[in-house]
Amino acid sequence: YFYLFFPMQHLPKIVEYTNAQLVKHNRVQTSAGEILKFLGLRLVIALNPRKSSEGLQSYWECAASTQQLCRPSVDNFKERFKISFSRFKAITECLRLDDFDDQTAMSNPYKPIDSFVHAFNERRECVVSPGICIVPDECMSPWKGLESISADPTRIHITKIPRKPRGIGIEMKCAADGESCIMLRLEVQKGAHAPLQQFQQPPHCIPFHCAVVLRLVLPWIGSGRLVVADAAFTSLRTCSELLRRGLFFIGVLKGCSKGFPVSYLEDYQKKKPTRGSYKVITTSVTPDPERPTATRKVMAVLHAIKTEKVRTIIGTYSSPLPGVPHKVVRHRVRKVDEDGGVWVRTREVVETTRPKIVEEGATFFNAVDLNDRYRQGYLNLEDSWHTQKCWVRLFTTILGIVFTDSYLGYKLEEADDVRRDVQINERDTKLSFYGFLSELAHGLIFNRFDDTANVADGLRSQQTSPGQLSSSSPAIPQPLNLNRTSFVKRKLSEAFDEASDIYRTKLNSFQLRCTICKKKATQYCDICSSADLGHFVVCCSSKTDRTCWNNHL
Repeated sequence: YFYLFFPMQHLPKIVEYTNAQLVKHNRVQTSAGEILKFLGLRLVIALNPRKSSEGLQSYWECAASTQQLCRPSVDNFKERFKISFSRFKAITECLRLDDFDDQTAMSNPYKPIDSFVHAFNERRECVVSPGICIVPDECMSPWKGLESISADPTRIHITKIPRKPRGIGIEMKCAADGESCIMLRLEVQKGAHAPLQQFQQPPHCIPFHCAVVLRLVLPWIGSGRLVVADAAFTSLRTCSELLRRGLFFIGVLKGCSKGFPVSYLEDYQKKKPTRGSYKVITTSVTPDPERPTATRKVMAVLHAIKTEKVRTIIGTYSSPLPGVPHKVVRHRVRKVDEDGGVWVRTREVVETTRPKIVEEGATFFNAVDLNDRYRQGYLNLEDSWHTQKCWVRLFTTILGIVFTDSYLGYKLEEADDVRRDVQINERDTKLSFYGFLSELAHGLIFNRFDDTANVADGLRSQQTSPGQLSSSSPAIPQPLNLNRTSFVKRKLSEAFDEASDIYRTKLNSFQLRCTICKKKATQYCDICSSADLGHFVVCCSSKTDRTCWNNHL
């Protein structure tokens, strides 16, 4: 999966430009296999973070282990992975994605990364066929302007989006597949000083918010797909331009209200509509100016998501007929006995009626946010790769997207195999995000890239069937949660009613004693345990300050 999603056609150029820097510093030249091994080591370090005071060299100073490689561990990297710290540091300092010098980077800090972003977009266009829905949105590369070689830091455009997991940094407009959440295209935002791009120049002169959507969905123009966007990209102009190019649209309308009857919306809000009520209005647009009589209808739904709070959804797709209600579970604490002070916790399900167009839009709105949650909420590759060069930080972010998309592609293909009743390895179906990244790190570090031609083309080996990883990799122990086992659920259901709050509380907080430190823990080793029989080898999670899991490995 990594070889499919990584821009493999750009890898020879990375080797060429990196070798030029290594020769300049009197270092041994590298190869494509060693570059991939370097990326695998970076992934191992990200999966096993340490305090910044310890430094990267501490990964090479630990005592070596004689056991097989399981989950990426903290053993001596030199003996385990056959690479010294000086070599790792040399590749880090000499890594180049394009041919540039310091003077070029000072005048254009995005020049070192532009060719890699272009290769990324070309690769996705070749290997990914999106579903019916494409979701444009923003993603962030965490950065606070610590550029060491730029004489003018203001040339690096810094953006703040508080709702993102890492909200301050370099903004990238992106498009993702609505079904799998796999990234399809990226566009780095370079600020107001950057020249006008496609669709913003004459004769189009389209506003930026609309032009960026057209650039992100450019390879799929005329395919009849649905584009679902948030308020940053939504306007009647966006609907019209996409219709003109054979694409449908659903979006949330807030700021870009030109052509929309804002006064009608204000009057509707003054009526204080109840939760779930909605009103539908329509208008006509002319997608093609050369054919003024060929009009198309645009539907606007004023939907009250809360009492006195109305959200406007516009679109050229779906229907205003009632859809599946939105259900939210609310937990409340109320006092039932004023004298005795008795408090009771209640659980209720709140349903909000909504039309079909709102239901279909809500299904795909968060595609990019789910990708960000995996990449920045769990992986956090940027935290372990410290740098003072913005192009390196952008490369780290894109590399994290490749790692995340590899897992999402694995999940999508595995789900297709299950729907087709394909017999797959039972152990592969249990791979979590961390488990998949562990396998991926093993495959990159011990790759045979320099010896295998079919991998160089980004193809799957003929010995590996769809939905399966390489059988040559050793079994990888994974820490699993105790409260998800059928044994624990069965034992608790014998003592408590499954519908009661105390059952859910006991299940969510279920713990056993760690076999190493004897403290309470919530996870167990899936290889050494027999979950069906109730025999658990419990270990403290690697996310804590304890080292029980690494000692167990």
